Amino acid sequence: MICLQLNKQQGLTLIEILGTIVILSVIIISIWTIFFQGNNYSNKAISKSIMQQEANQIIYELTNIHQKSESYTMKVNSCEFTVEYKTLSETKLESFSDSRMCISLQNVPSDPIDPKNQNEINLNLVISDMKNPTSSSTIQVELFLHRLKGVTN
Repeated sequence: MICLQLNKQQGLTLIEILGTIVILSVIIISIWTIFFQGNNYSNKAISKSIMQQEANQIIYELTNIHQKSESYTMKVNSCEFTVEYKTLSETKLESFSDSRMCISLQNVPSDPIDPKNQNEINLNLVISDMKNPTSSSTIQVELFLHRLKGVTN
């Protein structure tokens, strides 16, 4: 009798097929969501890391200019800034910009800066991602430029 019933089953019912489709859909959607959330998080982490590296490079350059120049002026544009500085032998112009990032300085003195007389300068460096200009994709660094007294070039 059992062998007879097994031989009479010829296919799957509609409910079994729909149940299988629903279970597979839930699994595929879960994997899809996890993949794209991980990809999005990875892209944000890479962007933050690149902005932090750019900030570190700018801090290094500005500190070097402050410590080794006779005087300098800073000009801030929309997403870039320039520093014109004088050394003992020449005048140089350094531009800080990036096509993927908006780089700006805040609290910039309007007058030329004489590092020998103005030992400490406080600035705010703000770098944001141009593709995603939200607050989560922005780095703000408070800079304290200083020069050791009694040190010459």
